[in-house]
Amino acid sequence: MRSTPGTSWSGGALGRWLAQRAGASSSAWVLTGLSSVERYAVMARDEVIAVYCTKLDELRTAVGGKENARFPNVELIEVEDEPVYFDPREDKGLRWASPVQCYLELTAGDKRDQETAGQVRAHLLSRP
Repeated sequence: MRSTPGTSWSGGALGRWLAQRAGASSSAWVLTGLSSVERYAVMARDEVIAVYCTKLDELRTAVGGKENARFPNVELIEVEDEPVYFDPREDKGLRWASPVQCYLELTAGDKRDQETAGQVRAHLLSRP
């Protein structure tokens, strides 16, 4: 899916765009752990925001945008498993995955992801 032209992940424009539209949906939704990594660690990544949701068709309608396989910047993933929705961190309407979910997804990734998981782990252990 492609958001409206001119929205980008950098500076939070894409996140604000998503939060405004997804908030109107009754679907549960949260950014994936990989899309939430910038909240807990430093890691360069693609300008694609991936979102877990419980009602894909409903969220797709609420979000709008255009379905497009070329250069997508929003990926919607329908997941019923409750653990991915556990303890999200909401900020300005955007629902970030918990640091635990972020850590778990990073540890399952490649070497660079696993190294970044160490930063998220340090963030988790430094919390009171």
